[in-house]
Amino acid sequence: MTVVTLTACPPSLRGDLTLWLQEINTGTFVGNVNARVRDLLWQRILKNIGNGRASMVYTARNEQGMEFRIHNSSWHVEDYDGISLVKRPRASEISSEVKPMKYEPEKKSPIFQPKQAAMYPTKYVVVDLETTGLKPESEEIIEIGAIKVENGTVKDTMSCLIRCTKKLPDIIVSMTGITDDLLMKGIAVKDAVTQLQNFINGYPMVGHNTNFDIGFLQETCKRENVEWHTVQSFDTVKIAREICPGLQSYKLEKLLEQFSLPHEKLHRALNDCYAINGLYLKLNEMSAMAN
Repeated sequence: MTVVTLTACPPSLRGDLTLWLQEINTGTFVGNVNARVRDLLWQRILKNIGNGRASMVYTARNEQGMEFRIHNSSWHVEDYDGISLVKRPRASEISSEVKPMKYEPEKKSPIFQPKQAAMYPTKYVVVDLETTGLKPESEEIIEIGAIKVENGTVKDTMSCLIRCTKKLPDIIVSMTGITDDLLMKGIAVKDAVTQLQNFINGYPMVGHNTNFDIGFLQETCKRENVEWHTVQSFDTVKIAREICPGLQSYKLEKLLEQFSLPHEKLHRALNDCYAINGLYLKLNEMSAMAN
């Protein structure tokens, strides 16, 4: 856990910090980041805080379980027999004018720079599936959702439930809220994948763990004797790993939480498409900041 407190925080610095930490009060940021990201964020703070004050406390593998950093303050960290203490100054020690320390200019942080930032398209179709399980050879697609996006604006949507040949596992019902009775009103899977391909119509495809979705679509098309039209695909898991290495989890819900992105209940295909699109746009925004 890392906690940062700032006074006189510039808007640009606040924007950088909220990419990684959650602002729980004015000038107070909290989150879980790895040591490399934490060090780079501290460098950004030192470069941008100006005459403001900054402090950081984070968990550490030492006797007291934490470490401290303080900048531009009359409070200071002092080592006392191997234990770091934050000492409050006496009134006589407090200067009315605290001069900021000088630091070397920071090089552009690699954690904000993807390998191929310019390759991410602005016109695409986000696709998400709900299935009866994880193996495309033996499981079935029960719902397809898709949204067509151009320059950040949703232009069209597609959503359909699909009739299933097997009883839904309890865990799928619990996770998605989809029931056997709902699927009885669905369409045939052959019609669903054909409808999806017409909707994609050659646009690049965006998804979260696209190998999973494409694997199910390819296997389903093969079983239903439908030709699968291959399109360029972009995986938000891979993009997030490039832009934000070292996060504890790259699951969709964890990334949405990491970046404080609003979303509806997950594990329904269309809801997930909107959530994935929000994440994709956020990652593009972070990519643009790096260039």
